[in-house]
Amino acid sequence: MTLASSFAVTGASDYWARNGFFAPRRTARPADGMWFVGDIVAGYGYFSMAGVYLSGGDASMYFIGDPDYFTPDSGSIPAIAMSPGGSMEALSFAMRGDADRGPIRAYASAADDSGPIVVDRTAPGLPGTGAMLGAGFVAENSALDRALVVYFDEGLLEHRAVEFEYSTGNPAIVSAVKITMPAGMIPAGVGFAARSGAFYYLSISEAGGAARTFRWAAADPTAEPAELPGGASLVAALHDGRLLSSDGLVTTVMDAEGAPLFAFPSGSLRFVHERWDSAAAAWLAVFSRSIFIENQNEDGGDLRVEAYEIPSASLETLAM
Repeated sequence: MTLASSFAVTGASDYWARNGFFAPRRTARPADGMWFVGDIVAGYGYFSMAGVYLSGGDASMYFIGDPDYFTPDSGSIPAIAMSPGGSMEALSFAMRGDADRGPIRAYASAADDSGPIVVDRTAPGLPGTGAMLGAGFVAENSALDRALVVYFDEGLLEHRAVEFEYSTGNPAIVSAVKITMPAGMIPAGVGFAARSGAFYYLSISEAGGAARTFRWAAADPTAEPAELPGGASLVAALHDGRLLSSDGLVTTVMDAEGAPLFAFPSGSLRFVHERWDSAAAAWLAVFSRSIFIENQNEDGGDLRVEAYEIPSASLETLAM
């Protein structure tokens, strides 16, 4: 795994530095990105969140004013994808009103791609109202991500799976179909969902806290899903159909059926996305990490962010 970029933001306050994660620009050796930060629901996720442009230097250049907050559904940690085209733009899914859930696009308003980051809520929303169960992104090709959202439609009284295509700008809805959830499933919060190859996946926690992951054939989503073994909690799906799960210390790579292939120690590294490296003609898996170093005698400290890359085909070289 190679360190692709690293920089420090000095003089950051505890609030801005502790409650966030870094998404680097989707380019080679990114010198900037977005810091997603907000108010945390203890032990779970965010009930409000904002994107802040981030590069090296003093925090006063970035953490200023009142950012444009959005509201993740059910106090979750939202799925976020930086634009495959490399622009300072990201897509997520969130609350957009009392009964409106759908895509939100965070982008840099300045001509030089620096902040402030503003939120656009004008993309077509989910075709129906109701709580989301899961959302996620998978790299489709070098210029396009495919997103999947699974939610309960309160008007039709059925669960639905909605696919979006995203490159830059507002995403386009590709399909919206009924999907059959397993009987007796009582989900808690919003989990990870993805369309990978010929399958839909949904990884979610039950009310009692147990993680469960289900798989449907995309050609027949109304059939009962298969449950993947082991109670793994998915965090990503790769372009080649492999799946990633994490317990916060170790990342496990699985095949499309959920069978473990290998595992590697990941610690505080967070999988961000895959990107196509045209020079190497290879897909790269990108991870980020942030470290907050407190000042000893005063509030605040220095925030260091790092981005790491490894060819997706070489992840097994990290195996324990």
